[in-house]
Amino acid sequence: MKVLISTFSFPPERDGVAEASATCAHIFRRTGWSVEVVTSRLATARSSVDWHGVDGHEFAISGTPHYRQPYRGQLDSYRSFLLAGKWDIIFFQGYSWPLDLAVPLLDCISSKKVLVSHGYGALIWTPVSKFPFGLGALAFSAARSLRMLRWIKKIDRWVFLSHQTDLRSFYDHWLAQKIHHPGIRVISNGLDLTQRGVGSRFRESLGIANDVLLFLCVGYFSRGKNQKMALQAYRQAALPNSRLVFIAPECNAWMERCQEADLAYPSPAANSG
Repeated sequence: MKVLISTFSFPPERDGVAEASATCAHIFRRTGWSVEVVTSRLATARSSVDWHGVDGHEFAISGTPHYRQPYRGQLDSYRSFLLAGKWDIIFFQGYSWPLDLAVPLLDCISSKKVLVSHGYGALIWTPVSKFPFGLGALAFSAARSLRMLRWIKKIDRWVFLSHQTDLRSFYDHWLAQKIHHPGIRVISNGLDLTQRGVGSRFRESLGIANDVLLFLCVGYFSRGKNQKMALQAYRQAALPNSRLVFIAPECNAWMERCQEADLAYPSPAANSG
């Protein structure tokens, strides 16, 4: 099999999409498949576009789908790259320029096409202080979400991380169910409580005993990630002998807001770290 993974983020970047893309590339390569990755060019060039036997291709593309900050850079070069390739499967990781720029070409690409969802938060209203208070951005996102109906059935497989569907963070899965998309697949992203670890250097470094139920929340601190909700849910659950650990690439204002909210919360005996 010859596979292309098209992703806006890839190591040495450290976000969730980069990690998921790298894991897919590693597993496919270990299976014996030929794997290529196409991704964004970094401001500081990667030391190599070859990653553990995976051939890499970089394009200097930035911007958003919004008309005020449109995609710019090597757009035509990326489109030509997709049209010239002879892959069996193309994996599009998330909803960004790798997929957006490919949508008009889907009929011309003979490869099987897989869209891997990393959540769909475009329909969550983020209020701002100035008129129209963020409603304009929400309206644009809603219109763009409806346009998905024009092309989504050209995608052969639509992969989700859970069975959750709603009109906010999981609109894409909700839509897939409503239109009876033939390629829905759920590859669960969660914890099997019957498979408990027997210890790790991670636990040791934090002084957390092996018998403690450990919750790990990994992600950049932001309103969209909403670590505050995870923290409040943990406090309300009040599970004995448990710990909650957050990992993020940096400290920022949203992290401080979470800490302030936690201090104000009538916390139970369970600890968080």
